[in-house]
Amino acid sequence: MDKRFDRAVGIVGEHLEANCYSYSITRGYLRCYHLLEASLAEQSKQYSSNLAEQWLQSIANDICDSTLKTYMLALKKFDMAYHHEIIGDTRAKYEAQQNYWRLAPWCKAVLDSFLEEVRTEYDSRYLRLIRNAAARFLNYLTSRGGHGVESISHRLIADFYRDDEHDSYKSKDRYNNCICKFLRYLSDKGLILPSISLTLDKFVLPRLVFINDLTGSKRDAFTDLDTSSITAEEFHEKTLEMNAVLQQHRYSKSVQKEFHLVWSELFVFLEANSLAYSAVIALAWATHMRHYTIQWKSFRRAVMIFEQYRTGSNINPRKVYTYQPDRADALPVWCKDDYTAYIKLKEREGFSKSTLDMHRSSCLRLMEYLNTIDIGSWDEITPEALKEFHRQDPIPLRKARMHTPQKSGASWSIWET
Repeated sequence: MDKRFDRAVGIVGEHLEANCYSYSITRGYLRCYHLLEASLAEQSKQYSSNLAEQWLQSIANDICDSTLKTYMLALKKFDMAYHHEIIGDTRAKYEAQQNYWRLAPWCKAVLDSFLEEVRTEYDSRYLRLIRNAAARFLNYLTSRGGHGVESISHRLIADFYRDDEHDSYKSKDRYNNCICKFLRYLSDKGLILPSISLTLDKFVLPRLVFINDLTGSKRDAFTDLDTSSITAEEFHEKTLEMNAVLQQHRYSKSVQKEFHLVWSELFVFLEANSLAYSAVIALAWATHMRHYTIQWKSFRRAVMIFEQYRTGSNINPRKVYTYQPDRADALPVWCKDDYTAYIKLKEREGFSKSTLDMHRSSCLRLMEYLNTIDIGSWDEITPEALKEFHRQDPIPLRKARMHTPQKSGASWSIWET
């Protein structure tokens, strides 16, 4: 009787139990050892690595691939236990469950409460994955000096994503998806900021801006002089209201999804920097995205669509946004509101886009000219001022030249008969 064999089986069994291997895996390991022991007894030989390998090769054609893989792993652990009486710390996937047992007591209490709440939503295998992933994150939190879930911040999430290494991107994504479920639970309980659960995203994190890390003009761009603002959470709630508005105006599902992804990312930015929402801040953020993506104009478009809704309780899908400053913003106070009201009236009357553009251009040229000659109210406008505006206005002259009939030949005059 080989006592070392029995001792090795016991060591492996303790290892499997300590690391929460499933019952099916444990049973597969023990069956492997039973069959190997019977083969050695039949040959009246003691265990050796070569004999174990020969035995496995002899039965390989008679077992399925999954059983063969289980037996290979079982023999690898058995060999370490037989020769060294210890199983080294490896990166095998089941050993990730050790993270749970290393948790600080307060971490374990929070995680157990979460697992109890979602116990009926997932099968036992997926629950173990969620537990392992959340425990991995909580151990990182405590390693950074965290003493409670209130220590979880956007900066911590960004650092965790950077430092957390996996064998593959697929594995990293699976773990992060599970951690997000845990973070949403904490958010729903009011224990962390709502946007933190949206932060652990491989697309959001590379573009997450911390204003304090910026310097010079990049930082100055986020100086907000706009007093018209709402809290970041109010902004997030209003974006959720827009589902019905976008559907009403028949935006495609892909465009709706694109808008909501932008709004969620903006929400993360606002809360990460303790900012309220305003059009100035939002547009500065959207413009800053040009440093990260060539599609930054779609970010700006999403912000402008939201601004329509916030200021007017609806949106106008026909409105086209340019990426130059709006000339109307520079109009003097005495004429700006009347100009805006006039353009909105024309929009309600159903004029085409080209006609509306003509009205805007004409009105803006007139009011910009009046401002240059120091007119400060409608009452100060005189017939002479309007005649002088018409005389110097370049647009009608340019259009007249464009519509002048042309004739072949060296010269031609409108006076010729």
